[in-house]
Amino acid sequence: MNSDDEIRAFAPGKSFRLLEQIASGLLLLVLAVLGWMIVATYNPEWGRLASLEIEVILVVSLLLAALLLVSVVALIHTRK
Repeated sequence: MNSDDEIRAFAPGKSFRLLEQIASGLLLLVLAVLGWMIVATYNPEWGRLASLEIEVILVVSLLLAALLLVSVVALIHTRK
């Protein structure tokens, strides 16, 4: 049988829960950006930023941040 200490060792801490919540929020933001990209395709005058280069940099950096954060959460989850 497992002792209480072993069970507590496998319980996720507050920092891991916070990291998961941040990752889920970032993934929801990625979905919102994808929706914005679809709407902006059909209505180019609506919702555009200052330049196309800024839009590309923001979208790529958001996707990269989401990929890295989800990878870190998955890595931490498998190490427990």
